[in-house]
Amino acid sequence: MRSPAIIAVVAALNLSLSMTAVFAGDPNADTLTALPSPAVSLAALTREELSGIDLVDPVTFERGREVFNREALCATCHGADGRGVVGSHPPLTGTPRVLGSDRTLSRIVLHGLRDKIKVRGSIYRTAMAPLGKVLSDREIADVLTYVRNAWGNRAPSVSEATVAEVRSANRRRTTSWTHALLVSAEIDEQIALARKSDSGVDGEERGVDASVSSEDSPASSAGMGSILIWMGAGFVGLVLLYMIGAAVTMKSDGKKRVDE
Repeated sequence: MRSPAIIAVVAALNLSLSMTAVFAGDPNADTLTALPSPAVSLAALTREELSGIDLVDPVTFERGREVFNREALCATCHGADGRGVVGSHPPLTGTPRVLGSDRTLSRIVLHGLRDKIKVRGSIYRTAMAPLGKVLSDREIADVLTYVRNAWGNRAPSVSEATVAEVRSANRRRTTSWTHALLVSAEIDEQIALARKSDSGVDGEERGVDASVSSEDSPASSAGMGSILIWMGAGFVGLVLLYMIGAAVTMKSDGKKRVDE
């Protein structure tokens, strides 16, 4: 029969791993194989870029490419080939974040990102500037569509309407996003969508607005996502306390038996 201490240890480890994967896991974790050498010719790069047009409107793709390569914008930091700069500017090729939520990408472009993040096994100390005042909703939608379908990437287009919704929901935000705030916003958004679904709102009207989302508050970390994280951490703490108490009790009982 297993002792209470062993059971507590197993429970604590399982819960810690689960909470890390669900709430604190890095969406940009190294889940893909390494890309070929960065030494790619301009001609080869162009062919690779053009291969994404079968999934998107060619006009939108070309507009996005133009925005990406403008002076002092995306290509300046991430490179014309989307491979980034080691340590400071993460790659845009084959990463879950780029291929994931279009609303999260819109948040990042609109208000920037300042944090230490892990992308494909490497750590980047990111300080992306907000571009919401520089680019229109259409320009942001175009450049995100381009990035999600260039260099071998494959993901759905980003609509101008989506960017406009995210801009409106975050109209009061004055600071850049962090990884924790982005995760919290994603969780809050899913909860808001579930509430609207339960209330019988038609599927075409399930966009998140300021009345149901905590996005437009800079203190998004106080939302439901953060509450769930703290609840999980508190439970882990209780399990660990029980483990320590059980170990002390076993040691005390063993000492008594020796004395007898």
